[in-house]
Amino acid sequence: MQAALDEDDGIRPQRLHELTCDLNRPRVVIVAVVMASFLISGFIALGPTRVAYVKAHPACKSAECTSMAQAISSSVNNRIAPCQNFYRFVCDGWVKTHPAREGELRRLVLRELADEVAAAQKKALISTQVPARGQDAFQRLAYVYQSCVRVEKNDPDGIRVLKEFFSFVGLEWPQVTRTRSLDSLLTMVKLSLQWDIPTLIYVTVKPSPHDRSRLLITVDRGTILDKGQAMARKAAVRKIASLASEILSEPGQAEKIESAVLLCEKYLRDQANNVRKTARKRNLEFRRVLSFRELEAMTFVDEGSLWLDAVNAQLSAGHRLSPNEPLILEHADHVVATARLIRKPELAQSLLYYLGWLLLQQLGPKAALSIRKAQFLLDRQVQTTQDNVAPAELNLWRVCMRETEELMPTAFSALYVQQHGGAADKPKFDVKAIVDHVLWVTTETVRRVRWMDERSKSKALTKLKKMRGLIAFPQWMRNNTLARGLDSELPDLSEHYLATWLRVKESKSSKLRRGLRERHQDDQTYHYRVSQVGVRYYPDENRLIVHPAVLTVPLYAYGGPVALNYGALGTMIARQVLGAFDSDGCNYDESGNEDHWCSSEFREELQRGMSCYNEQWETSSARVPGMAAHNDTWSRYQLAADTEGLRASLRAYRLLVKNLGGDRYDEALAGLSYTPEQLFFLNRGLLYCANLNLRLLRENGREDMLAAHEYRCNVPLINLPDFSKAFHCKPGDLMYARRMCAIW
Repeated sequence: MQAALDEDDGIRPQRLHELTCDLNRPRVVIVAVVMASFLISGFIALGPTRVAYVKAHPACKSAECTSMAQAISSSVNNRIAPCQNFYRFVCDGWVKTHPAREGELRRLVLRELADEVAAAQKKALISTQVPARGQDAFQRLAYVYQSCVRVEKNDPDGIRVLKEFFSFVGLEWPQVTRTRSLDSLLTMVKLSLQWDIPTLIYVTVKPSPHDRSRLLITVDRGTILDKGQAMARKAAVRKIASLASEILSEPGQAEKIESAVLLCEKYLRDQANNVRKTARKRNLEFRRVLSFRELEAMTFVDEGSLWLDAVNAQLSAGHRLSPNEPLILEHADHVVATARLIRKPELAQSLLYYLGWLLLQQLGPKAALSIRKAQFLLDRQVQTTQDNVAPAELNLWRVCMRETEELMPTAFSALYVQQHGGAADKPKFDVKAIVDHVLWVTTETVRRVRWMDERSKSKALTKLKKMRGLIAFPQWMRNNTLARGLDSELPDLSEHYLATWLRVKESKSSKLRRGLRERHQDDQTYHYRVSQVGVRYYPDENRLIVHPAVLTVPLYAYGGPVALNYGALGTMIARQVLGAFDSDGCNYDESGNEDHWCSSEFREELQRGMSCYNEQWETSSARVPGMAAHNDTWSRYQLAADTEGLRASLRAYRLLVKNLGGDRYDEALAGLSYTPEQLFFLNRGLLYCANLNLRLLRENGREDMLAAHEYRCNVPLINLPDFSKAFHCKPGDLMYARRMCAIW
């Protein structure tokens, strides 16, 4: 990758070590100093000291350790001194052997693992034979996937199901006649609660393990585009509207659909802006927790209990809600704007056109491949994710894989566990010990800090004490009988993909509504996505999830040197644990209930600690091409989180060695001459290895990513004198710890 960067003089980034030093000297002197520094640092870091250590200590020679040693040795570039640029020292080899794929802005270690999971799931779903009768969970899952990829271009069965569903929910679309405007609210609530389909609004009624009276109202407002994208999207809207009209045998409705979509979207944007302006002018804040009675007053004023009636119409008698029932309101500005649109009689027909359009966007691709391709082109106008740009062509198997997982997430995860869970059985207990130790160390750190007020400290300690961890998967998923018995309420599947999708949606929603007051079975509920590889903290559950795919090389080696596992996986865990105290974590208590528990004093102290990281970001990123333009609060918090997670994991590893000792805690890797602490930093560095697609970065204006991984790898290390000590960095070395930032 370096050669490619050197050849591209248009967007070649200055290396991090070139940004942090200012050598205003003649060229010959500069070259001499740099070469001498590289040679001396390289000799010290790679020389007799660590070779002697390895000879005097045991080395792990297991299969896992052999794989890990191979991964490290093939990635390390020994021509680069670690004290000059640790990222290049660790990642140069990995970058050369892991090119970015088509449509990817960058290829990452975690992306490699995610692709392996996807390939394994695809193989299992394709190879599963589906009987006509007596289907188990995995066979139903396979049928969903296989029926998705079989959908034809202008599938007559799919079009028939689509028309029947529109008629069933009361939408005569695309031929719309003027109807009473308030019927649309009932239709939208029905779509939400009976099929879990969001349109202009998305209403959910779910049991909470902590507060069963809570109703969560969320709003799906679709994609809000800026003016620069509006014209391109307008053309795409026209194309898909024309296609839908032709397929549904109503060719004369395309212009009406297009006009209604653009009109309603503009009206909603304008009204939402007006709501926000009025709130700012009156110095009002939207409350997230309120009652149905208050929601009615906010939206429909004196027109009765419209929201409550619409929701209760979908619930059985024993589960009906009262006017004072508490709920959570998201995107209040959009909820009010939607209510105004519903109450606008002259826009009633346009609203129904628009509602049908929103429904078509979700159901049409499942009915006919031609609509899926048209929708794909529409999505391409606005779709550039953090790691990808919209691909040039539709990748049907990946789309169907995603939809299958979204439809049946627990069965999808159980299938992976049945196929590959055996490899995680032993590591689960080892990783559980890492999680527990990181939690203990974090607890002791919080207990000892002096800048934290007692109320916030007490809340934080309680939150850490009650934080739950799920390592890899719940153990019951290893039981083949239990796993295959999932979703037993579903019938045998044999219909068109759209009909199957609707049937599964309706069945799951019905089961949820029937069990609103039932006790929440925590271990039986697994709604986390097996495709989301990594370690994640969920503040609304106060739960830490470690994905099974990360319990493998290069992030973890079962039975390998403890330093190695704490360096990568331990750092990922510690970073997520500290999420209990970030801006999101401060909004949820130890049970996952919404509670703004962080005091103003605590927040002020955190901001004071952040000031050092803010200055560090300013000075070290100012001359990186594109990064200064993305010098936002999130990026600075990310730097702080990377550093604090690294420090916490190192602290946990150090205390473990101090308290327990033993051969495993000072073990080396066979074939590699690195000390344990060097292995700690090496494996942590592998997390940030990235191969960048320079052409796509340039085309999509993402030059800020050119140095981002190098930055995230290197800068936290200059906050730790332990790194300088481990690799014998000296004053003047570019990775030598200078001014160090720390919060915890």
